[in-house]
Parts: sequence; structure tokens; C-alpha cells
Amino acid sequence: MKSRQYIPIIVLAVLALLVGANSFFAKPPDSDAPRFFQSQAGGAGSSPADVVKFELDIELMDGDEIEMDYSKDRDGRPRAEIVRRNGEKLSGDEAAAEIETLISSLPPLTSREPLTLVQGVLDQLQIAQDDLEEFELKYRMTAGFSNKIELEIDDFDDTMNDD
Repeated sequence: MKSRQYIPIIVLAVLALLVGANSFFAKPPDSDAPRFFQSQAGGAGSSPADVVKFELDIELMDGDEIEMDYSKDRDGRPRAEIVRRNGEKLSGDEAAAEIETLISSLPPLTSREPLTLVQGVLDQLQIAQDDLEEFELKYRMTAGFSNKIELEIDDFDDTMNDD
């Protein structure tokens, strides 16, 4: 009878032990791994090895532009160039690595859901939808699949008539 009064204490002790063991054995995140942002557009990404050409042009409402060009030569070596918002240019291996990281973090490029890809790019580049004026993405895969996505945001005031 006296042992029954200790059951809640024993259960709590076992739970505390399990929680402590879980936090003790939890693996810390790999600091060398590329960082991806949580995107509303989910799905397993595409492999940069499957991409032959990738061109991204984004125009923002404030007049800034972002350009990313990525292609592979006949030997499979990547060539890349990035023009950032502030006009800074990046090319070579560093630009290729950045674009390959972007490609890996996007939803599958073979997807037939263009808005999912647009949202994935905006999420990864940390661009708000309200800041977007024009979006153009063209890419070609090694299997022959290619796609072009164009999106243009018209100024609402220019298209309305007050008749």
C-alpha cells in the first residue's frame, strides 16, 4: 500500500530522465552545412547536377535588379555570374556555389507549379512579394526538360479607369 503513493514520483523521475537523455544525445546542427530558409513552397529540391542552364532576372519596385546566370560547358564545368541588389557582381566558383545552393533549396524544377517555384525563389532570396515588379526564370535540365516562368506586376493605379 505504501508503495502506491510513490508511483507518481517514480513516473515523473523516469520522464525527467528520458528528457535529459534526449537532450544529452541530441546531435548539434552541422555548422558547415549550407543554410536554407524555411520556405512556404515545400518539396524535395533539384540537384544542380541535373541543371544545364539557369537564368533568373528579378526587378524590384524600388528599381533594384537581381540577376543570376548559370550554365555548364561541354565538360560539365559550371560558369556563373550574379548581380546583386546593390549592383555588386560575383562570378566564378563562388557565384556557382551560391546558385547551386539556391537550386538545391527550391522545389523540384520539373514541377508543373510555377507559382510554387516563384515563391521558393522569393523565400530563398528573402524578397517580399510586395517588393516584386518583374520575375523571369528560365532553365534547362540535362534530361531535356526546360521551362520559362514570367511574372509581371502591373501598377494598379495605371490600369484602372475612374469612369
